[in-house]
Amino acid sequence: MRKNRSKKLEEQVAQQEKYLDKLKDWVSNREQQLKNLEQTFNMKTFQHHQIIDRMRHYEAQIQLTKVLKKDLTKAQMVSLSTSVKRLEAEEDYILHQLKNQKSCREMDVPERDHRSIKHFHKQLEKKFNKTVDQIAELSDKKQQLEHLVTQLQGETDTIADYVALYEVQQGIMKTKGA
Repeated sequence: MRKNRSKKLEEQVAQQEKYLDKLKDWVSNREQQLKNLEQTFNMKTFQHHQIIDRMRHYEAQIQLTKVLKKDLTKAQMVSLSTSVKRLEAEEDYILHQLKNQKSCREMDVPERDHRSIKHFHKQLEKKFNKTVDQIAELSDKKQQLEHLVTQLQGETDTIADYVALYEVQQGIMKTKGA
């Protein structure tokens, strides 16, 4: 009977050891799953931080572009205003010269003065053409900056879409995990 009892105890111990081994395997699997989930979480967190950093970068670029556009517009207006004032002053000067020329013709002014007035007129034309060219260049620069602003706004919208998609995916993952 003792042998019988001893045999039963040995069987029970063997069963308990098998059960313990199964529990160890189960715990090991759970630990591995937990490590995998932690790695996934860390990767998602890193991606989330990258997206946030990109958004901040693009927001800063947009602000810079807005400031540059505003500064360019101010500079264009100042330049145009200055150019117009200068041209008006030169026009007044030349008109005054022309009036003097007419009165000089009546008084039989030498040819040398007529050439001088023509020279001033040519100089004024050159300055006017140069100012027109500068205005065209500034307009081109303004269009380029506006195009850049449009591109940056498009990129910002795209990033916002990615962020929204990421947040939706995070919500789905949380509901699956719960």
